Amino acid sequence: MTDQVAGLAFPCDPQGRVELDTLGDKLRNDYFFAHALIGLLFKRPTIKLATPLA
Repeated sequence: MTDQVAGLAFPCDPQGRVELDTLGDKLRNDYFFAHALIGLLFKRPTIKLATPLA
């Protein structure tokens, strides 16, 4: 059996703050879901720089 990794990504500023008012309903609900399950299903959030696609 392999470990499954769940991951979600949300747009944020350089300090990691997510502007919830700018998210659509689905993404906002995903954010609240993930936030509620930090430590259970999800690890603590990390900030990664977005890189443009080549």
